[in-house]
Amino acid sequence: MKMPAILLSLFLVLPDGKAQDYYPFSGRVIDSLTSQPVPFTSVSIFTRQQVAVKHVIADSLGQFAFTGLPAGGYYLVVQVVGYRKLTSPPIQLPDPSVTGPVVYVINRDTSMLTAVVVQAGKPLITPSPDGFAYNAANDVIPAGLTASDLLRKLPTLAVDQHGSPVLRGSTNIRVFIDDKPSDIYALTVADALKQIPADDILRIEVILYPSAKYDAEGTDGVINIITRRSRFNAVNGTVRTVVSNVRQAITPGLRIRQGNWIFSINSGLEFYNSDNSSTLIRESKTGNGKDQLRQQRAWNNRGRIGYTGVDMIYVFNDLQSISGGYRFRLNRDYTRAIAYNDYYRQDTLFSAFVRNTNSSSGNDLHTFNIAYNGKSRDRKRQYSMLATQFYQQGTDAYDLDQVNNQATAYKELLRGRISNRELMLQADYAHQVNDSVNWDAGARSMFRQYSALNNFDVYDFPAGLFAKDEGRSNQFNYRRHIYALYSNLSFRFMRWQWRVGARYEQTVLQTAFKDTALNVPGYKNLVPNILLSRTFRGKHVVKGSYGKRITRPYLGAINPASNYSDSFTIQTGNPYLQPEITHRYEMGYTLNGKQLTFMASLYYNTTHNAIEQIRLPLGEGIFRSTYQNIGKNDVLGALLSLTRKWGQQMTLTVTVNVRHISLESVAMQQVRKGYQYSGNFYFNYNLGKGHSIDAMSNVGSPEINLQGRREVWQFYSLAVNKKMKGDKLSINIRADNFLGPRFRLLKQTLETAVFTQHSTTNYQGRYLAISVAWKLGKKEVKAPVIRQEAGNEN
Repeated sequence: MKMPAILLSLFLVLPDGKAQDYYPFSGRVIDSLTSQPVPFTSVSIFTRQQVAVKHVIADSLGQFAFTGLPAGGYYLVVQVVGYRKLTSPPIQLPDPSVTGPVVYVINRDTSMLTAVVVQAGKPLITPSPDGFAYNAANDVIPAGLTASDLLRKLPTLAVDQHGSPVLRGSTNIRVFIDDKPSDIYALTVADALKQIPADDILRIEVILYPSAKYDAEGTDGVINIITRRSRFNAVNGTVRTVVSNVRQAITPGLRIRQGNWIFSINSGLEFYNSDNSSTLIRESKTGNGKDQLRQQRAWNNRGRIGYTGVDMIYVFNDLQSISGGYRFRLNRDYTRAIAYNDYYRQDTLFSAFVRNTNSSSGNDLHTFNIAYNGKSRDRKRQYSMLATQFYQQGTDAYDLDQVNNQATAYKELLRGRISNRELMLQADYAHQVNDSVNWDAGARSMFRQYSALNNFDVYDFPAGLFAKDEGRSNQFNYRRHIYALYSNLSFRFMRWQWRVGARYEQTVLQTAFKDTALNVPGYKNLVPNILLSRTFRGKHVVKGSYGKRITRPYLGAINPASNYSDSFTIQTGNPYLQPEITHRYEMGYTLNGKQLTFMASLYYNTTHNAIEQIRLPLGEGIFRSTYQNIGKNDVLGALLSLTRKWGQQMTLTVTVNVRHISLESVAMQQVRKGYQYSGNFYFNYNLGKGHSIDAMSNVGSPEINLQGRREVWQFYSLAVNKKMKGDKLSINIRADNFLGPRFRLLKQTLETAVFTQHSTTNYQGRYLAISVAWKLGKKEVKAPVIRQEAGNEN
């Protein structure tokens, strides 16, 4: 379907309600003596019959705005502590003579005021029935951070070494940015999060118990990142730079509000460079002597990433808006590697050679999106529609030389291309039946086409030229259509709040390899879920939930093409993989205090058709690495998370997750069990006068898989922040793992009945960076601090 057709279909189904029936009205409040803005004034608008219509709080510049007002007569009431109440002259809408904000002058109240104390601002963490929200606008955000860095500060969440969020030990997390899937930013969640500057984020919503509204796949949790939007006509920009020992980046951004139009433009350019190395020893357990492979590998990885995008929103009124955007992203990656291979047969050196590999890859990604959001006039019904399309073009290549006894004995080339495109259409409807009953439903369709072409050339020494290897050259075509329907019902019964829902998904597959169709069946899944909760004394919440989830195999796991770049480990996919089926049970408790948030949960996940990477011996020291549905995977875990805030000065977040893992494969006659733990720590201290300190760390035990265990990435970080020039200039100096060695060693052990393997990979562990952010344009609007009279907590 072409994008114009999508646009037309969206407008044809817009609900009733004409934009011209509604009118905006804006103003500004100033002090009668100083002519300076009066921030955070309370502004209410009434009809001529003294019926209240709306109420807003002016911003830090004294500006306020109303939208969606029907034609008629009104007046305003303006109030703030320390000033006399102001009632405005009559206002008539529409009024062609009013073309901009109306200025209202209020007079100081010189009478004696009772003492006023500041009790608290908006809390940093706000619990919700299915999760919580982190109010980033009320936190100190250092310069140069991305959304990935900001997630490390949140309770219950962790972030792995690649920048992907982890919840209860699972990376199956769906991420949305302004209610739109992260796919429109990048192909992976980690890459998308790196494109969102942390100081552009207004709020992060974390859904721990996703409803049937969300995909059945990859939804052990949902994260929705809400970015800032200008409320008044203004142009604001920010330029951010990061310089470190492994990456350098510059990311300018611009936000524009003009009337009913809102524009957001951002771009970025990043360069990275790192050195890494690894060692591997693999021994067979068969025969009298030992067959052993020893590999030493070192590589340099460098590249660049660039992106740019524009998002547009047109606000008709308080009830309707339409938005759209386009983004482009490219990356170029280059790796130079050298590998020393020694193979011993029966304890005697049988072969030794060196492989030099120069590889490169590139991806260009174009994404488009358009969305409509609307409400009925009584605001009890909501409508939303979304269409997204992405198109990816990629290349993959390497040049390989093998040296035996200081002479080149073998040479090969790979030249590969991929094409990947997907169209997604979604429509949602929500209806508030009454104060205790809500119903929502929707439909979604996704159409993906993927093609990968690989050409291998092997050097013919007698002829002195490269010749195509017909046996290994291949083309893989993959089509996947997903059709989904869902419905949720929320209601109150016997003092409990219930949410029950179900989602039905049908997956249709068409696959071909080397022009031969593969008989890969599709599948149908009915995915129910239920959540019940009860609140005691206003701040104690207990919850229970059940959900069913699926995880489809990713493209790299199903492509049957063989990768021979390591002659002793042949990697290949399995197109006949079936999706994992997971049943999730959880009981949770939340304590929501003024300065303390505590969350605890006990969960049990049981997975059938679990997908695991396995290694099988082929003889002569050669192994085949592939993927299989191994059987069963059970996880029993407990998670504890605490966030403590001491006024505006200190914040502490600690999360601990302990799990017992049980993996079982009847086909491979293997069982593996064990405990895993992980812990996250974050601390912020505000020193005043624009200075603050951040400290954070991640620790964890090795991961358990069917054939062994692997150490996980661990780090600690310390950052010093300084804001100056009226918060326009921000500087952040950060150091990760600064007390340890330059490289961080991660060990992995594999053991089966026929072989053992020990490997160590050295990653760049020490990270030193300085980040600078400079804000341009109008001073940023700040959220008001709630003022309360002493002794009054209402």
